[in-house]
Amino acid sequence: PVCRFKETEGGKLPLTYSLVSCDAENVVIEVTKEAEDSNALIVRLYECFNRRTETTLRTARPMASACVCNMMEEEDQPLTPEQNTLSLKLRPYEIKTLKLTF
Repeated sequence: PVCRFKETEGGKLPLTYSLVSCDAENVVIEVTKEAEDSNALIVRLYECFNRRTETTLRTARPMASACVCNMMEEEDQPLTPEQNTLSLKLRPYEIKTLKLTF
């Protein structure tokens, strides 16, 4: 990985930083916000090219838990994160809301 050097305080920083990213060009991360009732991170994403997609969501820190929830942020379906990645399947034009804890 390419790093930048901080002149005044020392250390290395990556060229870019993403709290949440996705490896599929047809998946758009539209919202990231703090949950209304906890410190969890809410991530809303959708598929935009009308095709079934398997993608990997990557977070800046390892996740303790993850689940698919509804728009009211009520937990629905638990998911299994692996450190800082989460595998997802989306149907054409599907919107998913995720609740992630760290």
